[in-house]
Amino acid sequence: VESARDAFTNYLKTYPNGIFAIKAHYYRGECNFRLKKYGEAKEDYNVILEGPWNEFYENSAKHAAAIAFDEKNYALAFDYYQKLAANTNDNKVKEGAYMGVIRSGYNSNKFKEVSLYADSLIAMPGVSEETANEALYYKARSIQRFDSTSDKAIELYTKLSGNKNGDVAADARFRVAEILYNQGKLKEAEDA
Repeated sequence: VESARDAFTNYLKTYPNGIFAIKAHYYRGECNFRLKKYGEAKEDYNVILEGPWNEFYENSAKHAAAIAFDEKNYALAFDYYQKLAANTNDNKVKEGAYMGVIRSGYNSNKFKEVSLYADSLIAMPGVSEETANEALYYKARSIQRFDSTSDKAIELYTKLSGNKNGDVAADARFRVAEILYNQGKLKEAEDA
């Protein structure tokens, strides 16, 4: 893999605007990704993502988004996931991109966008119950971040309180109690 990366680097040094430059950037990025040289891989993916749609765009956006998310650069991951969502026709890829937008958006305080993408994801045909519930959870958390006394958040958390995932159900019940407490409904909060 290292020798292939070096060959692509040599090509790009010799022909930086050559006919195969996009391919060389992509394949060098893939080599660096496999070698866990994520910063260098992201540089090559960015070259691809700055240009028009091509055969390498989707995979470059996926990898760049994953790298940015792992680096906890959530605002950048949000941008990459948005690009991916806007430029794919594959529903499974779009579903993953929307979930990436939701997670990275929540972590970068883009709560309005999280709520909108959650609605879009939930409305997609064929979305698994688990994915829909995760989107619903992030939507509820986003609404709560806007308004710590929101009845709408209580409504969403109540839907999640019977979730198959015990952690999600327990957290949803806790959040309902928290909101009721913030509303000054101490007895209801205690019961919840």
